Amino acid sequence: MDQPVFKTSFLGNQTEIYQDRLVYRGLFGILAKISLPLKEVASVSLGPIWMPGAMIETSGGQKYGFYLPFSQKEDFLKTITDLKNRTA
Repeated sequence: MDQPVFKTSFLGNQTEIYQDRLVYRGLFGILAKISLPLKEVASVSLGPIWMPGAMIETSGGQKYGFYLPFSQKEDFLKTITDLKNRTA
């Protein structure tokens, strides 16, 4: 199995970014598991500086909110942007 390029957790919410997809497990995987191909990511926006998260909108118009540590929000955005640019 491939290794994540980016991995973090915040209050039990785990986020992993692989070369081709993003995987999010809400509250230790109990509440939700989202596996989203990066090619479907249309936009990524970071929450305000005082909020621990980001919002992703897909090319199909679906929106997903992700809880991330404050210190890793920029790395999350950069990783997704870099991987999307590499495959474009």
